[in-house]
Amino acid sequence: MWQLAQTELYFTHICAPEFQEAEFIQALHSFQKRERTFSK
Repeated sequence: MWQLAQTELYFTHICAPEFQEAEFIQALHSFQKRERTFSK
């Protein structure tokens, strides 16, 4: 559990073979929108 303390996970309904560039870009945008507090 300690290793997951600051981990950010992203889940999608698309399986690995169908995961294309568009889905990757969507995942990147999702991470960019997150507000990080760094345990404050």
